[in-house]
Amino acid sequence: MSRTKAINELKSLIVVAREHLRAQLRGLGLAKLLDRIDRFSSPTGATIGHRVTVRTLRSIAARIRFLINQAAELDVELLVLVPQHPAGPALLAEPGVGPVVAAQLLISWSHRGRVRNEAAFASLAGVAPLEASSGQRTRHRLSRMGDRNLNRALHTRCNHPAPLP
Repeated sequence: MSRTKAINELKSLIVVAREHLRAQLRGLGLAKLLDRIDRFSSPTGATIGHRVTVRTLRSIAARIRFLINQAAELDVELLVLVPQHPAGPALLAEPGVGPVVAAQLLISWSHRGRVRNEAAFASLAGVAPLEASSGQRTRHRLSRMGDRNLNRALHTRCNHPAPLP
């Protein structure tokens, strides 16, 4: 989540930056964007606005790199820890379930007996349908309650990207 917030912060700053900076960053993927920002410098005589913008872009880019690498390091540790749980290997064998999603599922499940059946799991995860009918019209909507981290894990299709150089 922190990585996503930092990326959004970077993109917001790029949007409001001066055109000559925006033009250099337009259409780049994340890795190339971070590389390009790392090469930015403030020429002698640059305005204070330009210097502050470049400094802020570089600071946010460094934070994004740090968060990506930290997540990758933690994924390695989770790959060691999750298989030690009795249900861990089976979870990791499921398509789309990596170490982060498996760990979240194990944390939310917590202990035998907490989740009695599929309906209880759906309620815990906030994916149980709730009746939202009025009059003769019968409708259902998804619950907004439940463990939001578990809900996010259920909707995650891939894990963290590989660390950046």
